[in-house]
Order: sequence, then C-alpha cells, then structure tokens
Amino acid sequence: MTVASPSWADLREPADAAARAGSLLDVLRAELPPDRPVTVWNASCGDGGLARWLAPRLRGPQHWILQDADPAALARAAGRTYACADGTPATVETRAGDLADLRAADVVGASVLAACHLLHRLTAAEVDALAGAACRPALLTLTPIGRVRLDPADPLDTEFAAAADAHRRRGGLLGTDAAFAAADAFARRGATVHTRSSPWRLGPARSVLIARWLRDRVADAVEHRPALAADAPAYLRRRLADCANGDLAVEVRHLDLLALPAR
Repeated sequence: MTVASPSWADLREPADAAARAGSLLDVLRAELPPDRPVTVWNASCGDGGLARWLAPRLRGPQHWILQDADPAALARAAGRTYACADGTPATVETRAGDLADLRAADVVGASVLAACHLLHRLTAAEVDALAGAACRPALLTLTPIGRVRLDPADPLDTEFAAAADAHRRRGGLLGTDAAFAAADAFARRGATVHTRSSPWRLGPARSVLIARWLRDRVADAVEHRPALAADAPAYLRRRLADCANGDLAVEVRHLDLLALPAR
C-alpha cells in the first residue's frame, strides 16, 4: 500500500497551533457581542487549519465563512467538522475567491475576519485594501518577520537567510515586512492594533517539518540568487544531517496581529 506524503499544511499544523498567540484571544473575546452568534470570515482558509485551532477557543454558536481561491483546499476545509468551545459543531459555508474579491460589504455581517500565513504573500496595495475592508476585528496570525535561528549555526546560514527573505519580496510582495505594514495600515484607519510574537520552535520531534522547510528555503534562496547554487548541495546536506541526527533546533519568528476597528 502506498502512503501519501503529508502536505505542507498538514506538516506545519501542529507547529502553527503551538505558536499562535493565545493571549490575543482574551482581547478578541471581549470584543464579541455576548448575545449573538459568532460569525468568522476566514480569508484564504486553505484546508481549515486556522478554523480547527480557533473554533474550540471561542464560544458557540459559531458560523464560519471559508473563502479560498483553491477549489480543492476549499472542498477539504468544507468537509471538516469544527467544534465550538462547548463542543457543539459550527456551521460552515464556503466562498470561492481570493483576497482581491473581499469587500467591506462582505465582512460587515461577520464578528471577526481571520487569516493565517497570509500577509507576507500580499503587496502593499493588497494589505491596504484588506485593512480598508476589515470593518470588524481582524485576527491575522503567523506572518513571518524574517528572524530565523538555527542551532547549531552554519557559516552559510546568513547568506541563505538573506536570499530566502529577498525571494519573499519578489514581484512587489511585502514578505517579511508585511506584519509591520499591516499594523500601520490598520492604525492609519483608527484601529487599535495588538501584536504578539508567535515563533515556531522546532526540535527533533518536528524533524520532518524542519527537513521540508530547509529544502524549500534553500530552493527559494537559489532561485533568487543563483550564485548560491554552488554551495547549496553541501549546505543542505549538512543541515539535513543535523536534522536527521536530532541535533538541529530551528526558531522561525512570526507576528500575530489583532486589529480592532475604531468605534
């Protein structure tokens, strides 16, 4: 029997769940009307990882609007069950489309706009449009901020890190500047912005995730800076060997953001 390899989303979901800043939820819960159902608009929902984490941490009843441009991911997300804090299932509907399709009129009926691993894939104009459309509290989690630590260190870590971060900014994307740009965009509109650190801290128990992350990171670095191709194979072998031996720890810094619109 052939066993399918886990997807990137499956690999990172436990690390994502451990990293998210749960303290922001205390602030969010205080903003939710106590006498109405909680409606969450989940932009770029993927296969529902954020909903699986957030739904059990909010009271019921809940209704989730799952939006994504990938029909396969949206179908997987819609096929899942999401339990509220009291154990009752949330109701779910889906919307095909990407962030460019999001309008303030869509979000006005929601209690909160939520997204994960999204901001760094946007341009400054798209982040500004998101801030303009978010007329409800916005919870935007796990945006990478370009601070990565590998232990033990390798002499080439810095070069590959710089190239990988530059790759994230190709085509006008904000990359590792996105969380700070979003905080500014919301603040300009009068929102109160709360941020918390939400790092991945990966050790031997996450060796499969580390190996996948390393391969993708080195590939991105070489794509952006082809001169690194000569050093990439040996560098990757060293790092993967450390990982396989249980000797490599990785910290990837993210920022979680909660923006509360002006009343």
